[in-house]
Amino acid sequence: MRKKMMIVSALFLCLLSFALSGCDKYVSSCRVMACVQTNTSSKASVSFSKLTGKMVYKLKTDTTKVIHYTGELNSGSITVYYDTDGTKKEMFTIKAGENVDATLGSLQKGTTYVILETNEKSSNGSFCFEVESSGSAESENDD
Repeated sequence: MRKKMMIVSALFLCLLSFALSGCDKYVSSCRVMACVQTNTSSKASVSFSKLTGKMVYKLKTDTTKVIHYTGELNSGSITVYYDTDGTKKEMFTIKAGENVDATLGSLQKGTTYVILETNEKSSNGSFCFEVESSGSAESENDD
């Protein structure tokens, strides 16, 4: 009986550990080909040959910071969202042949999620999101 209780307890602890480690609000779910990506607390970037689905990045921000972002896309379309306060908001949408270079301010202290969602199969794109001091930003929410 004691052995069964130990096994049940061990299984419970494993499940609890798994559940707690996977508690992010947003989860990436995509099919991607030829992808290079980075994600640190202050910078996220991705370059890909083909992408379908959703990619999620986490950045650490506070009220004295902005996110400077750049992006380009050869074909398809992607909508980029952000969430600093529990509400997913659109940052920008980029379509085939377009590029973007702007900043996003009004951030809260804590984690800012950046979510890329394809609207259709997209190819040959690259995006970069970098947390900077608000004094180094020239514009806010320019598309």
